[in-house]
Amino acid sequence: MNRRKFDDNQVLQQYVRMTTRRIGKVSKLVTTLLPFAVFGLLVSACGTKVASTPASPTTTSSISTSGRRPSLPSYRSSSSTLTPRITMFANPRPGVLWVRLATNQVYYSSDGGKSWVDQTPPNWTRPTRYVSTPAAGALPMTTTKNITAMANVTSNGIVQIATSLDGGQKWQTTNLPETFSQGTGPVGVSFINASDGWASVNLPSGSAFAFTDVFQTTDGGETWNFETQINGAAGPVEFITPTVGFAAGAPAAHPLFGTTDGGKTWHAVSLPIPSGDVAENITGAPIFLNSLDGFVYVYFEKTLGHNPLLPYMDMTTDGGKTWSQVSLPLVNDNVSAWSIVSANDWFLIGSHLVMQTTDGGKTWTSVTPNRTLTNLQAAVFTSDSDGVAEIDTTTCPDRSAPNPAPCLSNNGLVLTTDGGKTWQNLSLP
Repeated sequence: MNRRKFDDNQVLQQYVRMTTRRIGKVSKLVTTLLPFAVFGLLVSACGTKVASTPASPTTTSSISTSGRRPSLPSYRSSSSTLTPRITMFANPRPGVLWVRLATNQVYYSSDGGKSWVDQTPPNWTRPTRYVSTPAAGALPMTTTKNITAMANVTSNGIVQIATSLDGGQKWQTTNLPETFSQGTGPVGVSFINASDGWASVNLPSGSAFAFTDVFQTTDGGETWNFETQINGAAGPVEFITPTVGFAAGAPAAHPLFGTTDGGKTWHAVSLPIPSGDVAENITGAPIFLNSLDGFVYVYFEKTLGHNPLLPYMDMTTDGGKTWSQVSLPLVNDNVSAWSIVSANDWFLIGSHLVMQTTDGGKTWTSVTPNRTLTNLQAAVFTSDSDGVAEIDTTTCPDRSAPNPAPCLSNNGLVLTTDGGKTWQNLSLP
């Protein structure tokens, strides 16, 4: 699983930020006991942030984005006609697609990508860093029948959360109550209904440790409160009930963390370990079909640092209290994405191979795609036939021509309607 790594200076800054948060809590108590003038002198003497710096409290409610909004700057090269890069996509059910571009424009399609509507939230600024790095098989945003929500990080470290109750026709955009000027890793948002949601911010981390800040809302995103920091989690968090949630761990930490009190406290989740295997790795937070049935793709090594990687599907039928494990086929083609259609219907997707089981991993069928799924980043199947994948679509001119132009690097979406046998390009807005 890809993890963002930061240099030693950022790690040091992270510890300073953690310390100032604790100082901030003490400072709040001091302000209730001392005159404000004295408190101001203390702040000046410290010369540093005394409390978690609140971002601008601006909240924009019920602003309509129906139809086409005025275009944001395209950021396209004058010599290129490429669509801006895709930074995330979601395919929650057949025919429904959400796409977010590097310009931060958000588009919605209800007809499988034949037509698109600009549903960009208001006051949505162009990001300067990756803010959504979905694991294979995972949705990078909340897209339930009750609410649509996504997160964004501005250039000065403000985390914006946009929520919509009508599929993006109207948005509410709110800032988290803390800025992250030292940078962030993946930022995610998880809602279980129209009111209860959590935002997670992965902080600058190293290969041996990670920290994720967790914020909670109980009013549909109008206000957010800092809840806790998970030591060892790389995030993002995913909740399945008002009390139960999960977060993926860092490579050198425990692979999975869980909470049963709404995110106030977190514990290491015990997953099965095959006899003789070491170095368990996890590909992200579990994917839950409902509040009980969940899945997560994991892999092990027999010897630390040596191939082959041995893949398994871990499963729970009791909301994560207990887990069982099924061994997955070891194939030559690296599996880059996985998707869960139903409790027994799963897909494993590689660049040259699409595999499916309909009996919970006991038997598998495979097809060879009509095209290479180059540098496959993510894939989602919403039925036995319908799937969407994000691949590399870099194009290069004829190298034999005199003074050939450079290759044009980009990514794009491809669509299958026959279970992965044939894939066609999806036209983006």
